[in-house]
Amino acid sequence: MLTPLGRGLAGWYSGPSERDVLDALNDTEAAYQVDTRQEIISGYSMGGYGTYRLAELHPDRFAGFIDWVGYTDCLNGTPLAGLCPVAGADANPIDYVRNLRWVPGGMLYSGADALVWAPSAIAMQQAFATTGYRY
Repeated sequence: MLTPLGRGLAGWYSGPSERDVLDALNDTEAAYQVDTRQEIISGYSMGGYGTYRLAELHPDRFAGFIDWVGYTDCLNGTPLAGLCPVAGADANPIDYVRNLRWVPGGMLYSGADALVWAPSAIAMQQAFATTGYRY
């Protein structure tokens, strides 16, 4: 298991934070015998956002993903979607779901989560459902 720190407290897995994850993966693959065909990515909350982001931007890199309460946009699934930006989160993963055509995955959300609300989770599930992809 590899757990990079993302080069900062809240890098949202873009810029230097994204580079940290990719560098850590490259270093691990160079130092150990890793079957890269079986690498999965997983994360919780902001790390869940990173899970979506990295799997969507680098779908050739991961065999699958497991997202735990991944942030998308706090107002996804409502008429106000897109009006809830978070500093550092430079994209809404719901807009790139189609990039996961060959990256099967799973999502786990909770209706009681204080930061990632149920409408966001439902909107993400519906986005996947419209693709016909496995998730």
